[in-house]
Amino acid sequence: VALVNDQLALLSINRAGMQIFDLNQDELLLVDRKNIPIRSLTATGQRMKLSDHPISMAFREQQPIEKFPMKIETKAEVRDLLVSVTPIFDKEDTIATTALMTIKDVTEEKRTEETLLQ
Repeated sequence: VALVNDQLALLSINRAGMQIFDLNQDELLLVDRKNIPIRSLTATGQRMKLSDHPISMAFREQQPIEKFPMKIETKAEVRDLLVSVTPIFDKEDTIATTALMTIKDVTEEKRTEETLLQ
């Protein structure tokens, strides 16, 4: 679970999220987005455009994005994820400037599925 803002900055993340991203708390919170050691990929493994990222989509549409399939490339490996992003609206309920992101690592399930299909 992570909390992000509309500038796509990571505000907070739990330990499970840190493990998925293969980074520690200091690395995640202090990293410069231009030099972030994590690459977002589409579900097919292509480089993801920032506008196609579920966080960008949730803020643009001001609607939740549920179980968005994607991959990330960390320092160690490529991981398969299902990402959900729920915008958190201001007290007037007019615009979201933060969002709650939940991340489910489905890498092992994907590997098992691929093995069974062979």
